[in-house]
Amino acid sequence: MLDARLVDSIGKIISLGTILTCVLVTPQLALDPINLPKMVVLAITAGVALGMLFSVRSSITKNGSKAMLYLFFGFQATLFVSVVFSRQNLAQGIFGTHGRNTGLVTYFSFMILLFVAFHISNQKELKRFVKTLYIAGLLSTAYGLIQFLGVDPAGWDIYASPIVGFLGNSDFQSAFLAIFATVAFSQGVLSASNRWPNFAIATFAMVITFLTQAKQGLLAFILGASIIILVIAIKKNWKVVIGFYLVGAVSGITLIALGLRDLGPIGHIIYKSSLEARFYYWQAAIRAFKDNFLFGVGLDAFGDYYGRYRTAEAVAWNTQPTNAAHNIYLDYAANGGMFFLVLNLILVGWVIKSFILVVVRDRNFNGEFIALFSGWVAFQAQSLISINQIGLAVWNWVISGLLIGYASNSKVAEAKTAFHEKSSKRLRAHKEAQQSQLKSGALVGGFVGFVFMAIVVIPAYIGSVQYWNALTSGDLKRVESAAYIWPQDEYKYWSVLLTIGGNAGVIEENSSDPNPVEIQKQIDDIYRQALAINRDAVNDFPNSMHLWRLYAKNPVNVKSEIDLAMSKIKELDPNNPVK
Repeated sequence: MLDARLVDSIGKIISLGTILTCVLVTPQLALDPINLPKMVVLAITAGVALGMLFSVRSSITKNGSKAMLYLFFGFQATLFVSVVFSRQNLAQGIFGTHGRNTGLVTYFSFMILLFVAFHISNQKELKRFVKTLYIAGLLSTAYGLIQFLGVDPAGWDIYASPIVGFLGNSDFQSAFLAIFATVAFSQGVLSASNRWPNFAIATFAMVITFLTQAKQGLLAFILGASIIILVIAIKKNWKVVIGFYLVGAVSGITLIALGLRDLGPIGHIIYKSSLEARFYYWQAAIRAFKDNFLFGVGLDAFGDYYGRYRTAEAVAWNTQPTNAAHNIYLDYAANGGMFFLVLNLILVGWVIKSFILVVVRDRNFNGEFIALFSGWVAFQAQSLISINQIGLAVWNWVISGLLIGYASNSKVAEAKTAFHEKSSKRLRAHKEAQQSQLKSGALVGGFVGFVFMAIVVIPAYIGSVQYWNALTSGDLKRVESAAYIWPQDEYKYWSVLLTIGGNAGVIEENSSDPNPVEIQKQIDDIYRQALAINRDAVNDFPNSMHLWRLYAKNPVNVKSEIDLAMSKIKELDPNNPVK
């Protein structure tokens, strides 16, 4: 088993990193002030945690953890193969697309946290992580109230509900608060000493969830909280209650499924137009998965292929594209292929098996374990109609590791014999020297992990800051050069080209030069520079409809190149009559 002080240190690192991954935002500093800083913190946390764990790497293959080791390397191999065999831009595969950042770095970090959480899991770490969720949940709830009152200092550019929390979207905020409220409610039910404070916290969180106007939070809370009923019924052997629960669960799922289609008695309550859009997204994701069955279209690359796979009916309903399937498991399938999907489903099955094992095995209610599982169920419920947002998804991966690890590690601890106890006493004299060596090894490992991940991700954030400064500088030369800042991104190219085009339009509209020939020459020079950048853009991102459309519309482009662009647009979005 791992040294208790090492476990405690890694647990603190993961808890702090998870909180920061959830709540850290950098408004007015970078092009993406939400997802990119979360990716940076996530990756660095994962690097430090893995480095510290590897200081005792001989323990990693012990205590029945080989299955987790196989799953970990299976995930990594699948991700690398998906990036290599897909036709996506390499930078996009590594860092993900703008506004999502769920590329290789993010998934690699998620899986590290899963792996490390598995190895450090014990009762103390379960309690610590419940407290971790409370800290992030209370911060998000309080910030949601500030946003509702209209006194948010961040000044987000929000098009719908003002309550977006630290996640940038009311749906994500609603989902996270539902997970938090589910855990708080579970603690209230299973804790006699703090029952009413927990109920009050859960109620407060659900009030803010309701104010977001996003329905998925309510559904996630209902499904997650219902787990408590099931656990109590199993523990008390209330067979009738279990039967009613199962019937109610099947009936509830059926009503929700109908409601998502605006059918049944609760259709008018849970249905909204964005749900109809989701059915078209799911349909396109399934078609993309079928055509790219083994390795997918590439990590975070669904947006480049959505136009190819959406139907004419989807175009008629809404011509706007999307870059996510709005169902996490369909995202796994479309982006990563069959192997990535299967490994994620194996992980889900393992969590459920671990829950059953602990509930059946333990004589008493394990409040923290059950609470975290109920929160995990709430996450899974919202994941069926949502996007894999970094600040939200990190809870799923850490909780999954803790639940599986607790079921495995506590079983090993219980199997410890009296001989082992006596042996450990005889070895106590050697322990102090081992502790000193262990501490130095953990510090070195953590530092190496920090440096490695920082080298990978911090330049991406610095590039985003540089890009934002260039775009807001008003200097056309700086704007043009910003398109090539590492890591290159489809959105960077697109926004630079729009800015250049807008600048040409302003010159044409506001110029007081009496010589129209000189004005036109100046405008044409700007468009030629834009054309050169656009040519690089479509070479780097040949599957981008947005970039090909700008290329076709450039007024100084030649007919042969315009024809090429139109043929690519038709290839990438065959059912769209709007070109």
